[in-house]
Amino acid sequence: MDDKYENYMIEIPLVPEVAAKIMQLNEDSDSLSSHNLTQLISLDPYLSASVLKIANSALYSRRSEIKELDTAVNLIGFKKIKTMTLLLAGASLFQKNSNSYFYQLFWQHSIISAFICRDIANFIKAEEKSDEYFTAALIHRIGEVPLYLSNTEKYLQLIEVNKNGDYILSKLELEMFDANSCQIGGALLEYWGFPDSLIKAALYAGCANDQTETNLLVDAVTISDYITVQIGFGIPEYIEEPKLQNLLKETGVKQEQYEYLISEIYLEKLKKSSFFKECQNTLNVQFISSEH
Repeated sequence: MDDKYENYMIEIPLVPEVAAKIMQLNEDSDSLSSHNLTQLISLDPYLSASVLKIANSALYSRRSEIKELDTAVNLIGFKKIKTMTLLLAGASLFQKNSNSYFYQLFWQHSIISAFICRDIANFIKAEEKSDEYFTAALIHRIGEVPLYLSNTEKYLQLIEVNKNGDYILSKLELEMFDANSCQIGGALLEYWGFPDSLIKAALYAGCANDQTETNLLVDAVTISDYITVQIGFGIPEYIEEPKLQNLLKETGVKQEQYEYLISEIYLEKLKKSSFFKECQNTLNVQFISSEH
């Protein structure tokens, strides 16, 4: 690993071991069962309590309280547990900064991007991979976190410099930190043992996408990143409109689908989604767009 990236990654706490193991699990593996998943979750008291809390939340509207972890695991399902584990692990990275301005910007962008990317997967006939698209978009900006933690004041200055979206964020980071969040994010996910598809999304997706190393997933995450910036969530930055239009064409996202995703109607529908509310409550994030 490049020492330059390692210096920034020192600022990041380790992902809890149990969370890291869950993220590495493959749903199609013969060795995966609800019993094995329950045993793994039970090793982490915080995660166990969180899974039970989610199972008893309004999202599942149960008449009686669920007290057994295996019942909660079967109710929620592997895919959603994987997503919630990622959210909880992500929240743990900010234990001392959970009320910060950056925390709100980061998770606003990450959550909105994830839901948009999941819908893009459905638009382009990749429904069977919609959960992977969701996860890839959710963590594609993870490299911003170690940059912020390494020099909070300097990173907030960067956000202020780019408040009008005049610059591509990754290029501005490179100028101010001699590294950017794409490089660090890819290195970080590789260090944590995440799947290659998610590492590539962190490295190549988003406004830094120069299309030299790309695939359908990376392009979908890039579109979701662009749209999230356009509708005013996260750190403002410059969007190259010709690149966006080319990505829409390459992926097969129709113009009317794109216009729907940037509409107020879509955003309001998203905010009413029970799963969206669960993500919001898990991370304690307020969704106030700079554009609305």
